Formats: sequence, C-alpha cells, structure tokens
Amino acid sequence: MTATTTSTMPSMQEQASVILAHAAGYASHRTVAIGLRSGLLRALAVDSACGTGIGLVRLAAHYPD
Repeated sequence: MTATTTSTMPSMQEQASVILAHAAGYASHRTVAIGLRSGLLRALAVDSACGTGIGLVRLAAHYPD
C-alpha cells in the first residue's frame, strides 16, 4: 500500500516576509538591549520625568542633520 503525501512549501515571497519580520524583531531587540546597557534609555527617561538628564533636545543637538 502506498501513501500519497503532498507537502506545500511556502512561496519565496512568504518565506522572505517571515525572515524580514524576524530580522526586524532581532534588530529592535538588540537596539533596546544596547540602550539599556549603556544607560541611554535611563538618561532619556529621567529627563522626561523630572527635568534632569540628557533629554531628547540636547541629544538631537549632538546629531544635526
């Protein structure tokens, strides 16, 4: 007796969109992790909460267009 199995592979476009979503998630996770380790996120949060720290305006002044 022979069994017939059909496997449907996702298309290349479907696979690419999944891979891109995973890569974007990885990149955002790494960015947040680096910000947490370096203290950047804390410095920004402190500024917006009580007026001390580096702040977004001062940070942006370091990187003009």
